[in-house]
Amino acid sequence: MKIDYLNEFIVLAKAQSFTVAAEKLYLTQPALSRHIAAMETELNATLIKRTTHSVKLTSAGYAAIPFFEEILSTYKNACSTIATLDAGYEKCLRVGFLLHALDGRFYQATQALQNIDPAIKVDVRFVNAHGLAQSLENKELDACLLPRISFPAGGSIEAIHAVDKHFCLLVTSSDPLAQRKSISLREVADRTFVVVENEPGAVGFVQNMVKKVSGVTPPCALTPQKETQLFTMKETHGIALVATESAERLPSGAALVPVDDEEAVNEFCWFFRKADDSENLRAFLNNASDLVKDSFGY
Repeated sequence: MKIDYLNEFIVLAKAQSFTVAAEKLYLTQPALSRHIAAMETELNATLIKRTTHSVKLTSAGYAAIPFFEEILSTYKNACSTIATLDAGYEKCLRVGFLLHALDGRFYQATQALQNIDPAIKVDVRFVNAHGLAQSLENKELDACLLPRISFPAGGSIEAIHAVDKHFCLLVTSSDPLAQRKSISLREVADRTFVVVENEPGAVGFVQNMVKKVSGVTPPCALTPQKETQLFTMKETHGIALVATESAERLPSGAALVPVDDEEAVNEFCWFFRKADDSENLRAFLNNASDLVKDSFGY
């Protein structure tokens, strides 16, 4: 069966008229009719019911449409990829993840990125939040996965939503809160929140989230890096907001308490420069978002 016949059938199915479909396809009506008849013979199925003035799809005809559309899409992608590889061209996409993704669920997604498009070689790099943002702006990365707070709205950076992750409260194991099964941020609005200083926008994000729930802006204490977060918490009798997957790498002497407020969600996005915006890049990052969601079982 010729691949063109599949497209001709879809155009005919939408137009429901041989006259209209033939004009759109730049074919004669007899030629289009022969092609459809040839398809039906090969499939051993009736796809359309012909009347004097219109065309109606049979049940088999309706069922054929999504299959034919998928075949055409696969064929188009295959032709593009084959032509690209034949030309000796291999694009390298530099993608950045947070450093702690190395021991979290995100790591599954970093491995699967390599299989999205055989014409694209993916160079995955792991850096802290500040380093990712800086590398993207300096054109050392083509895209990176970061919380929405990492870049303010507007500017030269574009974002594509990837996944929402609920927060937990990180507390010391000696803190009475460690015995709780869940908690609301309004209950801890007067506590000091420990924030990693190299995470752009984190202080404002934490304060705004707690204020949205409780009406109170909490005090914040900065810690140099995630590895020192627990030490700073002990010094300040503080607590911290962390993502749910942090349970996989919980430091000794710490405990996680799920936050049950609907507002306690961290949106992760793929960020890239607006100047690099293209249909191919968006398609790749949309597929990458699906991989991220799969890695979290969403």
